[in-house]
Amino acid sequence: MTNGALEVSQYPVGTSLKKEKLLTRSLVTALGAGRAPNARSRVLREVDCYLGVADVVTVQWRRAFWKDLAPRNVVPLARPGTALVYTTVVQLGKATMDDLATRLGLALRTVSRHLTALEKAKLVRHRRDGAYRVVTPFPHQSLRLTAYEAKIEKWQRAIYQASRYWSFANRVYVVLPLLRARALMTKRHSFKSMGVGLIGVKKDGTISELLPSAKLRPRSSAIRTRVAALGVLAAQRSPRK
Repeated sequence: MTNGALEVSQYPVGTSLKKEKLLTRSLVTALGAGRAPNARSRVLREVDCYLGVADVVTVQWRRAFWKDLAPRNVVPLARPGTALVYTTVVQLGKATMDDLATRLGLALRTVSRHLTALEKAKLVRHRRDGAYRVVTPFPHQSLRLTAYEAKIEKWQRAIYQASRYWSFANRVYVVLPLLRARALMTKRHSFKSMGVGLIGVKKDGTISELLPSAKLRPRSSAIRTRVAALGVLAAQRSPRK
């Protein structure tokens, strides 16, 4: 895999949270090494995905479907509740405020607030019959999202946490210092049973994929839409050459 510039030591047992953050920094450096600001990918840190906070998420694309959208059109989708309402309208084809309140178990006032934000962003339109329809699609399925959970120790907890990222990601990895990661190859069945891949970080910052991640369909359109929106906003706001 790609090379990074930040040196990583093989941390001793009982390491501090500070060293775990250093491991995450090494991963970010390695994933972003050699990529220009306008490359078709972005690396995000500490992404809140409702079921936990992913240490690192990469967003990759073949086509920038959002090129005609301004950040103000995307911002509402980066909010959990608004993304949930939007994806529900997508799933239903059309929905009234009452439909959404009943289906989602939300107060009408809350649903109204989310729909107002979506209307202002020109993502949905209110029809004369009282129903709402999506007018601007957000095809997050065309993106490839990969989530990484970095740990110095407690690899079993890392697998459990990483498996929760299947809510939005196409691929999921646990990241450990290389020596620890290699030692866990005897436990590979634990990773494979959850579909979670394993990456080791070398002393020079290089990363090595020891076990590939499965390729599964994300479980939640709402969570995936929100994480994808964060990636799109990062891409839109990055300087271009």
